[in-house]
Amino acid sequence: MIEYYQMKRYSAIIILAIIVVSGSILRFYRIEDLGTFRSDQAIELASTAEILRGKFTLIGIKTSVSEVRNGAVMYYIMAPFLYLFAFDPLAGGIVQSLLSLATIPVVFYFGKKLKTGKVGLLASLIIAASPLLVRFSRQTMLAFYPLFFCSLALFLAGKIIIYPTKILCFALGVLLGFMLQVHYSTISVFGFALAIPALFYRKNNIFKYYLFLLSGFVVGFTPMLIFELRHQFFNTRMLLNYILQANIFIVPEKFDLFYYWENTVAQFISGENILLAKLYIIGFLILSVFFWRKFQLVEKLSILQLVSTVVFTVFFVRENVPHYAIASFVPLAILSSSYWTTIVAILWRKHQVLILLITMITFLVINYPAWGLGENHGWTMTQGWSLSGIKKAAKIIFLDLPSPSYNVAMVVDAENRGLPLRYFLEIWGKPPLPVEKYDKADVLYVVTEPGIDLAKINMWEINSFGGNIIEKSWMIQNGFMLYRLGKKQV
Repeated sequence: MIEYYQMKRYSAIIILAIIVVSGSILRFYRIEDLGTFRSDQAIELASTAEILRGKFTLIGIKTSVSEVRNGAVMYYIMAPFLYLFAFDPLAGGIVQSLLSLATIPVVFYFGKKLKTGKVGLLASLIIAASPLLVRFSRQTMLAFYPLFFCSLALFLAGKIIIYPTKILCFALGVLLGFMLQVHYSTISVFGFALAIPALFYRKNNIFKYYLFLLSGFVVGFTPMLIFELRHQFFNTRMLLNYILQANIFIVPEKFDLFYYWENTVAQFISGENILLAKLYIIGFLILSVFFWRKFQLVEKLSILQLVSTVVFTVFFVRENVPHYAIASFVPLAILSSSYWTTIVAILWRKHQVLILLITMITFLVINYPAWGLGENHGWTMTQGWSLSGIKKAAKIIFLDLPSPSYNVAMVVDAENRGLPLRYFLEIWGKPPLPVEKYDKADVLYVVTEPGIDLAKINMWEINSFGGNIIEKSWMIQNGFMLYRLGKKQV
């Protein structure tokens, strides 16, 4: 009997290892060609590079909706990796992928301890093979980093309810303070933590919970608090201005919250198929109601974190970008796994392992096309354009420079100022002129998409340079060109 139990335990560990290895292959396969490198990535990596040069900071890139700034904690975590990879942007994708992979065993352990090993394994597979999480992993982006920390918060919450110790409450608070500096979408996790006592705590323990949780939060949020104190509460003022001006209670007609969740779920779990996502959501809601009275701690915590994320999107999300829902992905994986394993145990008790194996294979088949393994471009980048192309163009510019007074631009992906090119040229020690000084440059390098006629392009960066002629040109890849423009003689 003991040998049988040990064999089952080791088989679960072996399967988990296979899932982690498979997730690693999906994330690291052709990462230079499939990873994203655009302005956001260039800004974040440039900020990390500044830290390595001794220019320390407490603040990061501004949010997409206002002047509110994210924290800089992830830059410090990325810094040693960027140094080890000689400032190659791949370092950001490596860190993102490692944190994404670290989520897998946390999800497995959470599901196994509070439910069953089958729940933990199936949820782990969803996290490992989700097309959205695979694409998130191939780049640096502050909005994508919270995945691991959200899973850790869920795990800590489960531990706190079972073992309500002061140190665990304090640790959850520190984690919340840290997460909020990574990206403000984690406000939803903060709301989740605040709601825990109402559902799971005895009244005589609530005060201690909040005392140590908020004390830990202050410690974890200290860098941002210092920034606020030193800069007249800049972020606080910008956040209040945004809330007052944006009027979060009014939803623009062009934004459809229901479609937002359909699209997010489609990218997360159904191979970008909206119809399958609709069916998934309907089935998920029906099962949530049906199993409500049978929920154990794992389902209750997952539902709470999912609901807090939905509430966050209702009030703060006005763009159809899935990373705002990042705190929902682990709960969705765990609940999907829990619901399905329960159904299988009821309907196919004698063939549970076979049915779950078929489920895993079906999930992989459905999502295979959405992994984008055969694509020739980075995610959200123009077809045929990739990090390797940007690196090649930057190297040509670096070696060609006829004058130190030069500038760069791109007619690709709306990257007019050429920030991806600037990143390489700056770390290599030959920075172009600032973006407001195109008129001062002797030459201008422009990268264009296939079929672009520069003479017909009406773009401020090129117009500011003035009358020009094409002095040289290079083929970069897949029809993308690099041109060197010189001043036209009058």
